[in-house]
Amino acid sequence: MYKILTGKQRGLVFPVMCNGHIKIDYSENVPDSTYDLGYGVFSHVGSFTIEAIITPFDINGDGQKTKTAHYGGKDRHSEKIIQTADYDDGTAIIDMDSTADLKVGMLVVSDHFSPFTFITVINSATRITISRVCSTGGADQTNVTVTFRTPDSIKVMPSPPTVNRANGTAAITQTNYQSSLYLTNAARITHGMQIFASTGISLKLENATNTNVNQPAEYRLNCAVNLGGTINTFHSDVLIKPALGKQFFYKGTDDKLGFEADGLMKYKKVTTFTGFNGSNSITGVNSIDSISVGEEVYIKSGSSFVSLGRVTVLVSSSTLTTTGAASSASISSTTTDLYLPLERNAAYINQQFHIACAFNAATSAFKMFLNGKEVKLYNESNELDNSHSGTADFNFGNGDIYIGSSGSAVGAGSAATNNQFMGILHELSIIRTIKQTFNIRNLLPNYDDTLLYLRFEEIDL
Repeated sequence: MYKILTGKQRGLVFPVMCNGHIKIDYSENVPDSTYDLGYGVFSHVGSFTIEAIITPFDINGDGQKTKTAHYGGKDRHSEKIIQTADYDDGTAIIDMDSTADLKVGMLVVSDHFSPFTFITVINSATRITISRVCSTGGADQTNVTVTFRTPDSIKVMPSPPTVNRANGTAAITQTNYQSSLYLTNAARITHGMQIFASTGISLKLENATNTNVNQPAEYRLNCAVNLGGTINTFHSDVLIKPALGKQFFYKGTDDKLGFEADGLMKYKKVTTFTGFNGSNSITGVNSIDSISVGEEVYIKSGSSFVSLGRVTVLVSSSTLTTTGAASSASISSTTTDLYLPLERNAAYINQQFHIACAFNAATSAFKMFLNGKEVKLYNESNELDNSHSGTADFNFGNGDIYIGSSGSAVGAGSAATNNQFMGILHELSIIRTIKQTFNIRNLLPNYDDTLLYLRFEEIDL
């Protein structure tokens, strides 16, 4: 007899700015403390495969360059946009200044709109559709102020504004912001989110970004394995990335310039400049107001875009220093357009990912997988390598196991040292064999080989 379940899938949620983990206590899994003999995962020696199905959240947040006085030094919503527009007792807002900076899902927080009214459709450059009917009492509203903001989220970190321009604007004290006390901007861009931790192995997602201005977190896999006291760490390339681009509406000739060869709108012109030394200096920049340290800037070459590198220093109001420019980068005219990528969207916060790591004790070889596909691994020297230099047998160690953090700290300010995971954990399993083919929707560990299996999914009946 088959059972059919319908409804929403669930999981163990670690919201942004949380402090939590699962602890599997070693002392409770040692039946004879005299001889320190564990069972299950604690007694295993040799090869293994760890699998997990997860949904990562965005720990970078939507970084901003300027302070918004409205929030008075508190964590502000990632985006607040004020427009003038017309509307009546309907679900349309028309004759807007521009819909270019609006996004589906943003809340309408002005008079005449019920709580939790949000944008459902961006119809054109001046018109949107909202989720609930306006309540104006029959009086048409013309050329009035309407405020939109990004809703609070358990999936995206709040992001305090930063001032990193060269125009003399005073720096904002980051400790005025609750989210910075939890995890500073500098700590976010390299933060590791612990999935599994024991004295024998550490598995985590590692953020590999340079800024959080228009840059949601990008994650690579990271795993450290301990063989008899010799610890080797392996990491992958960036595997989980935000989506790039948005719906296009024509407002002027500059809007057409950001199309790439594949026909997709991916870049936006932000300013012009007059000089580039071919490696790391951009001069004669008309305005740096839209550019932040850590962002990658581009020029257009035919129908393709060529990187001039990632901004490292805003030297002056007209000069940028960069690193990592493409070897083909050059300019041929005295005034050249400078581009930034369009808005990036952390679409992965609503997706599931299957990750796995497998260790072969006979060869000391280590493999990692994303959604069933093997990925390249690099050692601590960033060289292609998946072989462990240790010769001892692997075991998970005689200490507590932590899921969702490293278990090294608790309380305020511990997120960085504790490698706090923020996301949803759906399933996790460890088996005693080497596995290289996977069911990426559900974990199906063989009963005889299972060392640990945790399932957090629930179904609405």
